[in-house]
Amino acid sequence: MPIKLLIFDLDGTLIDTGRDITNALNYALSSQGIKSLSVEDTIRMIGEGIIRLIEKILGHNRFEERDAVIKKFLDYYSEHLTEYSTVYPYVRETLKQLDGYKKADIE
Repeated sequence: MPIKLLIFDLDGTLIDTGRDITNALNYALSSQGIKSLSVEDTIRMIGEGIIRLIEKILGHNRFEERDAVIKKFLDYYSEHLTEYSTVYPYVRETLKQLDGYKKADIE
């Protein structure tokens, strides 16, 4: 069966978005009195989506703050989406070698 579509995960696979995500998280969490995260902290916890990441950080005792933190995160992130994000090495070259295939990305 021929390959009809290649699907890539954008964040963390094709593009290093760790610093931009961390900056948005720290902005959103600062009003809750939660200490700043390092990029490494964020990368260790990420992988199930931003809502789950915020839930992990807040924990069960602060779950009612989740929606406000998510809104602050999304507002900040949408304004600062690509300040530090960069394409990983060789991604452009690899995608060029895959020119004959249909491609899609998921987030």
